[in-house]
Amino acid sequence: MTRWRTWAAVLWLPCAMAAAAGETVELDYRLRAERDLVVEQVDENVTTMRVVTDNGLVARTGAQGARFPLTYHTVNRQRSRYTTGALQADGSFPATLAILSRRAMLRLASGAEQPAPGQTDMDNFVFKAVIDAQGRVQQPTLQVDGLDGERLNAVRGVMTSVLEQAARIETIRVEQGKAVDQDVNMQVPLPGLAPLDLKITATNRLIAVKEGMAQVEMVYVMAFGVPDGPVKIEATGTGGGTLVYDIAARVARRIETNTLMTIVTHMPDGTLEFQMNTRQTQHTQDAGR
Repeated sequence: MTRWRTWAAVLWLPCAMAAAAGETVELDYRLRAERDLVVEQVDENVTTMRVVTDNGLVARTGAQGARFPLTYHTVNRQRSRYTTGALQADGSFPATLAILSRRAMLRLASGAEQPAPGQTDMDNFVFKAVIDAQGRVQQPTLQVDGLDGERLNAVRGVMTSVLEQAARIETIRVEQGKAVDQDVNMQVPLPGLAPLDLKITATNRLIAVKEGMAQVEMVYVMAFGVPDGPVKIEATGTGGGTLVYDIAARVARRIETNTLMTIVTHMPDGTLEFQMNTRQTQHTQDAGR
């Protein structure tokens, strides 16, 4: 969600795979009617928290067991299935987003992993909706045992956002040797705070076309809409990576990105800085394969 910072290095592809000069590919991997796709995603994040100014923050958090600087390493693995029905006369289509499995783990210094505290079991969440011709979610429903009230509404909001983002990705045409910009809007959830509205401006370059797959290099910067509230937030981020696009099927088969994001929170008792280094890998395949 992805979830942005100065990027260390973008993956290199051999010159032998370079696309022919002037070759173009249209990237259109929006969720559309009559699809049945399984998406596997792994997010690996290293976050370091440090105190910038202290007006009682250290004492307050120390009483809760926190010691700064604090670094933690998380690995989130999620497997989802997107199933859509036939296109209707008005341009809408029914869609189902099912979370098949989701695990949030803490990675220890030894390399061993243990379940992250406070995570919600999201296995077998099923979210059904109608997506209109503009890619907006209509008539959402959520089928899940054990959730109600605010927790149910929060999960419904997240699932709606994910489905709309999948259905409204901008279509662009990339050409070898030329940079093409693309805007993507999403939200970044923050523990205990309102989510950040996020606009990503990505620069895309076609690197290669091989066996029906287009390899595209992406470099992006992020602009944040900061929510109003008792905590003032500043955020910056950049990143980069590669996309492997199935031209015939119009599916993004593999996306790999690295992102660096800095969030500074100003509270009455001090200022806290978060440095978040995230690597995300996403694979998409047709269901049943």
